[in-house]
Amino acid sequence: MKQLIVIIPKKKSKKLLKLLKKQSIKKYFVDKAEADDKYTITLTETQSKDLVKKIRSDLKIHAGKPSTQGYIVVSDAQVIAPYVYGKELLVELEHLILTDVKDFVRADRNFILFLITAGVIASLGFLMENLPLLLGAMIIGPIMPSIMAIAYGAAVLNKNIILKGLKTLLIGIILVLSSSIILNLLFANPDLSLEIQLATANSNVVVVLIISLLLGLIAAASFLTGKFEIQTGIAISITLIPPLANFITLLMNNEPFYALSALTSFAINVAGMQTAALIAFIYFKRKAKG
Repeated sequence: MKQLIVIIPKKKSKKLLKLLKKQSIKKYFVDKAEADDKYTITLTETQSKDLVKKIRSDLKIHAGKPSTQGYIVVSDAQVIAPYVYGKELLVELEHLILTDVKDFVRADRNFILFLITAGVIASLGFLMENLPLLLGAMIIGPIMPSIMAIAYGAAVLNKNIILKGLKTLLIGIILVLSSSIILNLLFANPDLSLEIQLATANSNVVVVLIISLLLGLIAAASFLTGKFEIQTGIAISITLIPPLANFITLLMNNEPFYALSALTSFAINVAGMQTAALIAFIYFKRKAKG
């Protein structure tokens, strides 16, 4: 946890109060002096970083400005009650997904660019039968955050998050399929052996389901603990983008059965990850509250 001490001239207090309300921050203390007001706020680390950034921007407290314009002190806070460690993590997760939900479920320009690029790279990987390209597509494609957001939305019964997550996931799927269709039309390879494509599509359904469930638990744990560095490994293991590109490649090379198998693999991966993540989020939520 972090403690923010914000000391500002009285004329800026109204702006800060408005900002705190906008950020849904209700627990803080205010000490009023003759010329300045002192705000003491206890937050999670992620919340404190975002709030400091917004305070500096909205209240114009920048480096090099005189202290009479206001200043911010950030320090570590060891909260004994009423929080426990699990509850602190729950607050952190809620902030990451609820307050910054746009980062998880908004199809912004970066999301669209990365998905189109991932679809192109995956399609080229299959058309050129190049495994390193397929690995690159797995890393680039930002589909997993929306899957985690949908699971979390279901865990907390937040319809808004679920709908936004489903919309973003659907947009991602359409982008990958569209880019794969275009690549297969532009660079059709009549001499394609389909060895990699068929081997990738012909996966054991039970094995795919077990792997997706395990990776769903790991992905949920990484979101809960803030250890996002393992997301790359999860993205490579779960293979969300290649099955979609493979579906188009096989379909356009007259292999409808294997194409359906590739699409089924993608659906199982998504469903398995969401199911496992949902269970993890519900368990953690109940444990933190208990």
